[in-house]
Amino acid sequence: MADYLLDWVDTGADGATTITSATGEEDITVSVSTPSNSDCDSWTMNGGILYGSGVENAITAEVVFDAPVENVSFELLDVDQGSGWDDKVTIIAKDADGNIVPVTYSDLAWHHTVDGNTVEGGDNDSPG
Repeated sequence: MADYLLDWVDTGADGATTITSATGEEDITVSVSTPSNSDCDSWTMNGGILYGSGVENAITAEVVFDAPVENVSFELLDVDQGSGWDDKVTIIAKDADGNIVPVTYSDLAWHHTVDGNTVEGGDNDSPG
């Protein structure tokens, strides 16, 4: 199985790049699209990290590969809740036929709630 690593710096919040396998498999092109929502909010880049901040209506990011991929993983940071905000992330992964496939979240913090393909942050104060 090939190992690929996407560096967001190569695509930015909107763009494409070709990634090379660490094991010599064929290169794959990855395209990223982050359209603005109805409030003109969208994802931005900060230090090589794709992030959203201060949004009220959902923003989307679409990552498309030009070849079949499996075992895709990535890290979500700072999914929490506080005074005036409530983070909620839904990952919709699709197979080659367009069918939604289940997503597995791991290494969750105590305040995260998972419902299907959605993880929601809770109060980020420590328990008890």
